[in-house]
Amino acid sequence: MAGVDFRMEGGRTLEEALAQFTKPMAKGVGRRALKKAAAPILDDYQANTKVVSGNLQESEVAGTRLNPRQRKLNKKDPSKSAIEIHIGTADPGGIQEEFGNANQAAHPALRPAWDKEGGQAAVDRIADELAKDIEKTAARVARRAARGG
Repeated sequence: MAGVDFRMEGGRTLEEALAQFTKPMAKGVGRRALKKAAAPILDDYQANTKVVSGNLQESEVAGTRLNPRQRKLNKKDPSKSAIEIHIGTADPGGIQEEFGNANQAAHPALRPAWDKEGGQAAVDRIADELAKDIEKTAARVARRAARGG
């Protein structure tokens, strides 16, 4: 989204705290935080979807996996430490529903959900969830170390 700025307070502190974990563990912390932060957007998206038949609502998810067509369209970040989460649908009918076509008017659900729940609020939720998950993971690592595992 060009021209949109977001600010996150305490980013360096969170980054330093993540550095104490192994790379896979840190990515897991990041993934969990992103999924929790995306939940309000996904809930609003599902609540505002007009089509209730078929598999459109069931296919609306927040996750890290894309279908083959979406993978081809989405160029992956070359850095191995990047973490992405996608909110949307794997159903091709979702595009028609969101943007419309020559035979059908648009019934946007994802964009209004982003406008209501996303943006700076999402960035703030990510920071909060990261801080919580870093604490939980650090406690779990300490318990494992105390057990000798």
